Amino acid sequence: MGDINPMLLADSRYISHDRLQKQFRTLSDALKNYYPKGLDSSYIKSFYVDGKIFPFEPYVDISTIRDIYITSDGITPIDPGGTMIIITTNNEYYREITAEKYRNQNYYEDDALVSDEAETFSSNNLIKTISGKVTNLFAPIPDVNITIKGTSKGTKTDDKGDYTLQANVGDIIEYSHLKFTSVAVMIEDITTTLNIELQEKDNELDEVVLTAKRSPKDLATFEEKMNAEIKTSFGVFKPNAAGTKVHYLSGEELGTHYADLSEALKGKFSGKLPGSYDVDGIPYNNTNIFGVNLSAIKDVYVTKNVIVVRTSESPEEIAKRLEEKAETYRNQNYYNADAVTTSDETTFSSANIISTQPKFIVTKDIHGKVTYLDAPMPLVNIKVIGKNAGVTTSPKGEYSITANVGDIIQYSHVGFATVSIVVEDVTEILDIEMVEQQNELDTVVITTDGKLGKTAELAKKADQKFKTSMGSIDPKTAGYSVGYIDGDNSTAGARDILDVLNGKVAGVTVDRLNNIVKLRSTGSINTETPAIWDVDGVIMNDVPQIDPANIKDIHLLKSLASTTRYGTAGRGGVIVVTTKSGDFSAAESNRNKIADKYTNKDYYANDASQISLASLNANSYADALEVFPTKQKAFIYYDEKLKNQLPSYADHIAIAQKFVSHFNDLTLSTQIFKELIESNNKNPEVLKAIAFHLQTIGRPKEAIDAYERTFKLRPKYAQSYRDLANAYMENDQFKKSWRLYMSYLLQGNDVSNEGIGELIYNEMEWLYFSRRNQTDIKEKFVPKSENLFDFRNDVRIVVEWNSSEAEFDLEFVNPELRSYIFEHTLTGNQELITDEKQKGYSSKEFFIDDLKDGEWLVNITYKGNKKPEPTYFKITKFYNWGKVSETKEVAVYKFQNEREKIQLMHFNKLLLMAKN
Repeated sequence: MGDINPMLLADSRYISHDRLQKQFRTLSDALKNYYPKGLDSSYIKSFYVDGKIFPFEPYVDISTIRDIYITSDGITPIDPGGTMIIITTNNEYYREITAEKYRNQNYYEDDALVSDEAETFSSNNLIKTISGKVTNLFAPIPDVNITIKGTSKGTKTDDKGDYTLQANVGDIIEYSHLKFTSVAVMIEDITTTLNIELQEKDNELDEVVLTAKRSPKDLATFEEKMNAEIKTSFGVFKPNAAGTKVHYLSGEELGTHYADLSEALKGKFSGKLPGSYDVDGIPYNNTNIFGVNLSAIKDVYVTKNVIVVRTSESPEEIAKRLEEKAETYRNQNYYNADAVTTSDETTFSSANIISTQPKFIVTKDIHGKVTYLDAPMPLVNIKVIGKNAGVTTSPKGEYSITANVGDIIQYSHVGFATVSIVVEDVTEILDIEMVEQQNELDTVVITTDGKLGKTAELAKKADQKFKTSMGSIDPKTAGYSVGYIDGDNSTAGARDILDVLNGKVAGVTVDRLNNIVKLRSTGSINTETPAIWDVDGVIMNDVPQIDPANIKDIHLLKSLASTTRYGTAGRGGVIVVTTKSGDFSAAESNRNKIADKYTNKDYYANDASQISLASLNANSYADALEVFPTKQKAFIYYDEKLKNQLPSYADHIAIAQKFVSHFNDLTLSTQIFKELIESNNKNPEVLKAIAFHLQTIGRPKEAIDAYERTFKLRPKYAQSYRDLANAYMENDQFKKSWRLYMSYLLQGNDVSNEGIGELIYNEMEWLYFSRRNQTDIKEKFVPKSENLFDFRNDVRIVVEWNSSEAEFDLEFVNPELRSYIFEHTLTGNQELITDEKQKGYSSKEFFIDDLKDGEWLVNITYKGNKKPEPTYFKITKFYNWGKVSETKEVAVYKFQNEREKIQLMHFNKLLLMAKN
């Protein structure tokens, strides 16, 4: 915690280390003059020791204590009805955390998790017996020194590399040996086994490529960098296999206090430096290298002919960050000091919650079948990324493989797109459908005759001055960024100009549903601030009907500075199009627009089947109960004949629903759901499906129970926070809802982009605008919407699914029959699904600002979830979102073998008016 100013801790009592009775072993004994009855008094709610929260008296070495603060009643961030004892010790590792969070009421976190049963805590849980084996290249290492950092405690490995050691939760164990690089690991509440692989030290001196004044670089890092494979404008660059001398310099060695890169390199190497650069795959020379941000540089490779530079935004670094995100699934050595209160009597910390999860590294035996067009695929290569082991599918397409939770399994075969899937806690069966690979020619061509390669040529074109209806713009002197698309290289295969724009420039969103382009991202399906068009000097609002082959180039003006000359009309940005013919006609464009509707360009084909909700959720076991004349007899038959014989949890859910839909009995239905919760209390996907149904039948308290259990199983999943907070909100527990939402924000999670963060923030805005008094908001909360009127929408649709492996397409059809498809498949949206697994969410929200006249449709095409269990979708439809007249409808759909497009819902403006 560092040094604390007692004045900032209200009326807290301060006890210095020299006032403690250090001859005692326990905290209770040391403080007996202050608390004669001991520290288990009910008014002492929690302890905060070097950045860790404990709901019970922790073990603390009295000789290491620096300061103790005993807060006054109401200061504790865990429970406002008691006292917190704050302790700092000489353990430097934990002294990073400041006291700010615990003296500022704006960060108070209330009881975020409710439980009917009190938990029992014991200080014995803090002392762990750790055992394991230390190896190198799978061979045991004897005589490894194993010590607890900051203490004299330790041991050594035996001849077999084995060891046993006792340590406290929070201790850091260090493994060291003269011949190997040392390793340090923090002990958690779940740590029992630590098998350590040590790496040999390389004692050879590194080649000194810098001036004599500079020290040699770290050898392990140097070897890793020199063995890298780097994508450049001239192909894949392999430093160790370049056929010429390659010198390496890290970004830290380069420095950031120079005017540009060429100046930074002066004096770092002997001899004359080349004048050509490749920065993240883009060629530069000495005349334009000044724009490279020195602080972002990670690596510099110097060869005779070119200097290769990699920054934090290179393809390799981006891939590395994605892999590091996946690492959080399989590495438990990160302490997270989030605390969630379960009731007035009991406090859960992250230590308690995590202890309900599988221990340390969770290994899964995974099996399945790989197919293509429903036919088995033999000889598909399957491997765990980062590991040498792998398997291939049998002649029947079947396979089995072992992987850890958080690992990424990759499926590959010549001629087919590679599929990558993150292993989760519930992953057991993965049935994979392969898709043929679309082969595209490499667009980067560098010749040896001195001509410009395509990348360099594109950069030169982008810098050329261009004309608009408001005058000429020179990108090199404009003072703002201008997006550029070259018509010669971007129109092949495009049906229209929207295809040309789609996916070419970061931040540009093509919305075919409303036939607009958004240069400034919003969260709505049909935002009212689209970009306008400037085509050959003709300004228009509608998408121009241009033959893609006639497009010379496109310039995108996104910043406010670049669009001021267009006035308020350009507030959504401007797309400047120059045609090859140079004679674009607005009248001709309008005629083409009418004809466009009949060429089937992203228009709804009226191809969705209309199937009732009852038919989708039909179940033969549940339907059989309808023959019984009374609900009592039906329940007896279920209880005695079916309950222990049903093959799937889905059958129990269907039967519970049958007691509502056919027998009109909520009590018996709820009883079945509650028993199902108990029998599946370790499966978060089943618990979510149960919670979905409990919410549809109006049982919010029972749904909260299911969501609480899911939270304990998945405390690091963003969806766990959202689902439980939303369940509290539906049960009018607005204060608890707000506190749980806030705890998600206070952990530093991103809520600025689309995805679960934006969904959470929107629901917080709803509480802020609609239930502020009942929520008792103490924090300074800044909504994204300027006011309540800006926040409101005609329709908000939230789609949730219980299985993270579910693949599907959602189609929104507007009154003009234009179709917008949200693609949730590995082949179509791998990046989104990876993000969902890394952050732990399975939901998506959609807004419709203005229904307009006519009918809206929402269709779904389900594509499976890689296992023989169904996927449940909960779809919540809000009418008049954020308005006084707001209403909502909730429905749960079960999909398993259905593969055709099915109509989920339809609505129109008349329905909206009826809800007012």
